[in-house]
Amino acid sequence: MKEEYLHHVFKKKMLGNSFKTVNNQSLKVLDFGEHNSNAGPDFLDAKILHDGHIWAGPIEFHVNASDWYKHKHQTDAAYNNVIAHFVYNYDTDVLVNEFQIPTVELQDKINLNHFDKYKGLVQADKSILCQDGIPEIDSAIIEEQLKESLGERLWKKALVIIQDVESNIGDRDKAFISAISRVFGGQVNYLPFQMLADKLDPKWFAKLNYESIRIEALVLGLSGLLNFHSDSVHIKKLQTEFVYQKKLFGINEMPKQNWKYSRMRPHNFPDLRLAQFAAWLNSRPATNDFLTTNWDLKKWRAAFYITLDPFWKHHFRLKTRTENRVTTHLSKSFVDLVFINAVVPFIYAIGLWEGNDAYTKQAMEVLKKIKPEKNSVIKEWKKAGVKVNSAFETQSLLELKKQGCNRKKCLFCALGKSILNR
Repeated sequence: MKEEYLHHVFKKKMLGNSFKTVNNQSLKVLDFGEHNSNAGPDFLDAKILHDGHIWAGPIEFHVNASDWYKHKHQTDAAYNNVIAHFVYNYDTDVLVNEFQIPTVELQDKINLNHFDKYKGLVQADKSILCQDGIPEIDSAIIEEQLKESLGERLWKKALVIIQDVESNIGDRDKAFISAISRVFGGQVNYLPFQMLADKLDPKWFAKLNYESIRIEALVLGLSGLLNFHSDSVHIKKLQTEFVYQKKLFGINEMPKQNWKYSRMRPHNFPDLRLAQFAAWLNSRPATNDFLTTNWDLKKWRAAFYITLDPFWKHHFRLKTRTENRVTTHLSKSFVDLVFINAVVPFIYAIGLWEGNDAYTKQAMEVLKKIKPEKNSVIKEWKKAGVKVNSAFETQSLLELKKQGCNRKKCLFCALGKSILNR
């Protein structure tokens, strides 16, 4: 038995509203209250009729009555006003301030056929737990769940950006650069890119006259990757320029050991990504250009059309020349990743920060204009019968898989509840 299952059948009134306590006293639920997903008792603001009196307050659920003590509720003041204790198995009395809380045992109330259906769902040996039932779910229910999952995903990403804005005393530009930098870093060099962005001050770019060679020297110099001997004319220019910048801005480079190369395609090597990041920094539009209700995705994409010095046509790494020609521009798929993981969350974050619903809605609309991502998780959802037309769906489904299927939280998902309520 799972506690969340008890919450579900209680909330859906599948247990009725009239009960007998373990002391054979009648207990009637007049108001089921509000299900609490945060810390504290499980249902708030409930009302019961018990012992001839109407009691108002929270209701708590447990699989075993003794879980009250196992979970240390006896030391938490939030549980002092609990008016009823619903348990699957009654194995002990629960006392609060020497008063025995009315306790209802639910074993005989559970519909075993429904519980077996729930167990079959959460114990399914499938990547998408409810995949066999998805074709029978109303499309409106799926759409609503996808919208909710996307909101949760964007909210979590937005929190990181809001923290950046606040830690930089309201500097949105700095927060935006940090968000973009994390995408350039990818999964492997996420943190080093963030550290580098933290060291950068956007005001420096104007002092360097937005000259591409100087911005590149600043970024690569800060990374610590320029700290080696070379006969290359381009690298010597970068090194000489960064020596000047160190004195000008009073900065020191990062340890080059921070950067990782293992199990990575050459086009994702940090040297090349840093050069591309520097080129974007030098040509980027104003951050506020992305904060408009009259957005133009084609125009925004143009901000990521960058060009690098010819040196990079034969270099994935600063130290090593390759005979194969290197593709130095940012691929369409990479630019899509930047929009999905940085630009859209930034717009959403500012919407939350300002309380501007137009921005949060706009962020979701932008995702509808971006091609769907391709990965094994999305492939499984498509196989299950879910239509995938854009990044709106793929981002939603990735979140639903992570927070729903992987954690077997079918009772928190509209798809799972739809199947169980059938």
